Amino acid sequence: MTISLATSSGSSAPTPAELTIYCLNGFQVRRGTNPILPRNWNRKKTAQLFKYLLVAEQPVPVNTLLEEFWPDLKEKAARHNLAVTLYNLRRTLEPERVRGAGSHFVVSLGDYIQLNWDRVAYYDVEKFLRERREGLNFLAQGMLRQAACAFAAAFDVYKTDFLTDTIEPWAAAKRQRLQTAYLDLLEHLTDTLIKLERHSQAFEYAGHLIQLDPCNEEGHRMLMEILMALGHRSQAIAQYHHCRDILKRERGISPGPLTEELYRRIASGESRQGSLR
Repeated sequence: MTISLATSSGSSAPTPAELTIYCLNGFQVRRGTNPILPRNWNRKKTAQLFKYLLVAEQPVPVNTLLEEFWPDLKEKAARHNLAVTLYNLRRTLEPERVRGAGSHFVVSLGDYIQLNWDRVAYYDVEKFLRERREGLNFLAQGMLRQAACAFAAAFDVYKTDFLTDTIEPWAAAKRQRLQTAYLDLLEHLTDTLIKLERHSQAFEYAGHLIQLDPCNEEGHRMLMEILMALGHRSQAIAQYHHCRDILKRERGISPGPLTEELYRRIASGESRQGSLR
């Protein structure tokens, strides 16, 4: 994540409280303990500009912003609109800011504009990715309990998909990347809990994975193993048939060899030991 170099020039003002930003639990911003309410954003483009800078995570050329937000206007008019929107955004984030004072949150550096990440106390996307990354690091070291804790912490952060109220391509692309990371997290968390023989917990996460990604064959296999370990052989068999039906209906394919072999072992009453995953 890029860190700002300085605030805009101008007279000084008291440093405001840091920002807390949520994009995985709806869109919410707080300045200290004070929430910035939807009506405080003044106009739609004010919030959109903030979100765009948030997604960029680095300085954005002014020309890029002009093309993104006012593609049909001549440059002079577009620059005027950008100046007005920037003023509104800075006032929204710092309502007590003195006219002419530098912004602590939205920084202009020559022909670039960016958020000042030094003034962001918490960003749920960063928290989610950090906990997921730590879980993967623990997993690589064979530290399963620590990995499970980190993965579970990441899961708790991801309440909703990223900026579900924003349909623009730059938000949709970020949303898709985070969705993929979330599904991957659920796979790793479920598998880790299975290895720790915490099957009741694993069942919850595996079910969530299948609900979000019904054609995830690995998720179906894990759920079959969990059900077998919990003594629910008939449900494990039913899960196989459910997997087969979904794959046939949605993709026109049959379950792969690993799923078929697991089904054969479950149907014959063999132990789940010696998993094929």
